[in-house]
Amino acid sequence: MRSAEWLRDSVTPADPLQRASHRLSLAIAANKPFYPFYFVFMVGDDAWASLWTMLSMPIFLTIPLLGRRWPTLARVLVPLIGMVDTIFITKLFGEASGTELFLAPCVMIAALSFRHRERHWAVGLAGFAFVAFAVLHGRFGEPLAELDPQALHRLFELNAYSVASLLFLVTWLFAGQAEASGTARRT
Repeated sequence: MRSAEWLRDSVTPADPLQRASHRLSLAIAANKPFYPFYFVFMVGDDAWASLWTMLSMPIFLTIPLLGRRWPTLARVLVPLIGMVDTIFITKLFGEASGTELFLAPCVMIAALSFRHRERHWAVGLAGFAFVAFAVLHGRFGEPLAELDPQALHRLFELNAYSVASLLFLVTWLFAGQAEASGTARRT
């Protein structure tokens, strides 16, 4: 019973921002194994390459456990690992795949994951996403997986839909959490 309580407390901490961050990392990890299936169904080409997208899954699964000991680190890791994952997958499939669009939810996650007194983390992470985009956009070179133009178009559509879904999930999980954690700005 003790281990069940420990696991439950890792996933549902009392701090609302931490809880939203933990749930988001678990939702991302839970979706990772399905991406190759979506890829095969929607794209078809070079399905083996889609398996590489699961490399970050163990990290996302570990974030709630890290959050028990280092809550701020856990909230930093969700958008940071998301950005690194986005950069890697953009190199894997190329810019035309639309994977670079995942930087937008990463910035949103960074903006919503921190209290006012922790805003340096939010600004730093958003800055990292901006610099990564500015430096890498148009410079990724040839993708590691070659897809024909029709497959790339279908992959772009899949990724655009996935980005929209992730933005909705982030909004759903984080809406009002700053107020719930007592960080609302008083006027």
